Amino acid sequence: MFLRSAILPKQMLGDRALPLVIAVNVFLAGLTILVAVTVIGMVDRWSGDVARLASVQLPPAGNSLGQAEAVLALLDDEPDIVRAQRLDEKAVSELLAPWLGRGNVVGDLPIPQIIDIELAPQADVAALRARLEAAVPGIVVDDHADWQAKTTRIRLLVYYAAGSVILLIILAGIIMIVFTTRANLRDHRHLVETMHLIGATDAFTALQFQKHFLDLGIRGGLLGAVPVLAVTYGLARLAEYQPDLWLPGNGVPLTSYTVLILPPVIAALLTMATARIAVLRILRQMN
Repeated sequence: MFLRSAILPKQMLGDRALPLVIAVNVFLAGLTILVAVTVIGMVDRWSGDVARLASVQLPPAGNSLGQAEAVLALLDDEPDIVRAQRLDEKAVSELLAPWLGRGNVVGDLPIPQIIDIELAPQADVAALRARLEAAVPGIVVDDHADWQAKTTRIRLLVYYAAGSVILLIILAGIIMIVFTTRANLRDHRHLVETMHLIGATDAFTALQFQKHFLDLGIRGGLLGAVPVLAVTYGLARLAEYQPDLWLPGNGVPLTSYTVLILPPVIAALLTMATARIAVLRILRQMN
């Protein structure tokens, strides 16, 4: 410790450029991961909700409340059905409003009775459809297969887009951290030479510098991670008052955001490894 303090001067120990570079990159990477985890989690939740929903339509010819109640009783006995609810005239009017407009008399149109159902996990929709069609001729079971296909495509698109953006930011951060660390060491090459001349072993010299740059990496990582964690916490609190927004905590468990610790850890280890490699390269050139 005495040798390290004597050789590494105070102006080197007080370097601010490298921690600031690390902090900026950790902050950008953290925000990108925060957005990606939130969007991916909400898309997964949306896709899961769509997969569990279906509707049963009764033919207009038999459009009577009695038949709807009979079908509801039949659905109550189905093990693949978690919930079944008939949509009233007001709900049907809201569904048809984008096409028919508001204020139209839905009751005068040949519109089927619609029963909204929630499927159990791993429900066999094909078997359910066959049983209902056999019991009620003309009944239609819509499992929203088109919507499920669309949400699957959206989910894949979000995965690829988020992954690409995160990868680009990580690569840019690695390049900036590596070049800044190497530039910092070039400015202090004379310190490596001095330690070599006074008899310090290569392993000891590399160890002192990698400890120093690990300290810088940790400081920079914390400087960039703390604002990201503060933003995450603030958005999670906002989600309590805005449940309809895509925010952390709205359908996405906060445990999913533990990946936010990766950018500062990776940045600190990368800075340490870069310093060690650069110092050993300088020592090899001297030998």
